Amino acid sequence: MCTLTYLPLNDAQYLLTSNRDESPLRAPARTPEVRRIGPRSVLFPVDGKAGGTWLATANDRRTVCLLNGAFGPHPLGGTYRLSRGVMVLESFAFPDIEAFVDNYDFGGIEPFTYVDFAQREHATQIAELRWDGIQMYRATYDAAKPQIWSSAQLYKADIVEKRKSWFQTWLTAHPNYQLADIQRFHQFGGEGDIYNDIRMNRRGMVQTVSTTAIENLSDSVTMHYQDLLVDKGTKKSLAVGTRIED
Repeated sequence: MCTLTYLPLNDAQYLLTSNRDESPLRAPARTPEVRRIGPRSVLFPVDGKAGGTWLATANDRRTVCLLNGAFGPHPLGGTYRLSRGVMVLESFAFPDIEAFVDNYDFGGIEPFTYVDFAQREHATQIAELRWDGIQMYRATYDAAKPQIWSSAQLYKADIVEKRKSWFQTWLTAHPNYQLADIQRFHQFGGEGDIYNDIRMNRRGMVQTVSTTAIENLSDSVTMHYQDLLVDKGTKKSLAVGTRIED
């Protein structure tokens, strides 16, 4: 929910890895499960409080990730009509991100950054939505290039840029990256600043509670979920065009 990296493997395949930074006192998340949403089978770890998710992938190879905040910190403790994680799941009922933006009611939802990875014409396309509570902002990214996102709620602009530089340094050292390489970056990336490192901990009030990696390949998508609070890992695969495959 708070750090996301994207690594292309070719035009249509990629690795996507997310660190979730959250209060360790929040209700524990459930390990990834599959749910039918509209025409899709969707695989996702389940938020233990609201039942939504911060990262989900479907059998048509569409993947969505949610990060807290839009462009900077917003006041906490407000009253909102719907969990952002539930919104992520509901977005899979729409055929694509364009239909989602045009037809969904975002009113009363806490500010967020929503990143959509879709397969079109045998290539990955990356679209981003930033909702500041009043207005929606849209952007696209070059899917041929590695990318990193950091939560606007937790990381100030200078720290976001510093994290980008760590990622670029890591890329230089790992030109032939594999899944295990990026998983290590999500555990150990940074410079020893526990408040802002890729795996962070702010006096136990907010910390990285899990890491989720997705291998999005031509015939399947595989989710690797690591609960860092209990040190337990789970792996599940969803075959493209079918439902669930253990």
